[in-house]
Amino acid sequence: MPAQEIGDSAVDIALYDVLGFDSPRRATFVGHVALSSRTVSVSRGVPASVRLAHMTPPLLVDAPFFALRQTHGAAGLDDSERDLIATYVRQLQSEYQAEKKRRQATGTWSPDAGEQFRADQYMIRPHVRLPDDERPYHQISCAGFVQEAYHEAGIVLVDTAEANLPPCWLETLRTAYAEMAPQIEDVTFRVDKGLVGDGPWPILLPGYIMHALDREREEILASPFRATPGDECFPRQQTTVESSS
Repeated sequence: MPAQEIGDSAVDIALYDVLGFDSPRRATFVGHVALSSRTVSVSRGVPASVRLAHMTPPLLVDAPFFALRQTHGAAGLDDSERDLIATYVRQLQSEYQAEKKRRQATGTWSPDAGEQFRADQYMIRPHVRLPDDERPYHQISCAGFVQEAYHEAGIVLVDTAEANLPPCWLETLRTAYAEMAPQIEDVTFRVDKGLVGDGPWPILLPGYIMHALDREREEILASPFRATPGDECFPRQQTTVESSS
């Protein structure tokens, strides 16, 4: 079923369907996406009843979440696809838990170190960095988490080739990461998250995930969605070329 805004009438949300949440800076701009960790029927009046698996950071599994405006997208997942997504979520969770235990065992854990580790789980560009010998855990964005979870189930939602992603200017980045405003203004932070230079940058934004799901299952399975400028909003909005100021 195509993606939709959750209004006053009830919407049935299945396990591992996708929920999108608006940026506090701009209505309809999707600032965050997550997987529903339970089957539930909700309306806009009771968003707190939704429980999610999502990268905030850190990765949270089956956590309550509150937002005034939500959008819902589904790909009609079958049981085997849900099992594969569940395995992926558990894999990420176990990586982060194992790294925390390792640091605790080596005496390198502290409240400040824990906060840094939670922040380090997040990556903006690319949307996912795989574990390596120096960092045995994923770094991933909220949109990347949904993208990769579905990919594990054999469903490629968005064409994430950088040449095919719309340019994201700094002003758009400020809206996408409104709750991280001080960090986004910090050049060092941006570089650490893969954003070198003044932009624009090819970034997998949450809105692209919702548009990818605004199609019938057959189309979703047939080909990944190719985003265009304006797809950061749901419904799509026309945009003008932005400056990097």
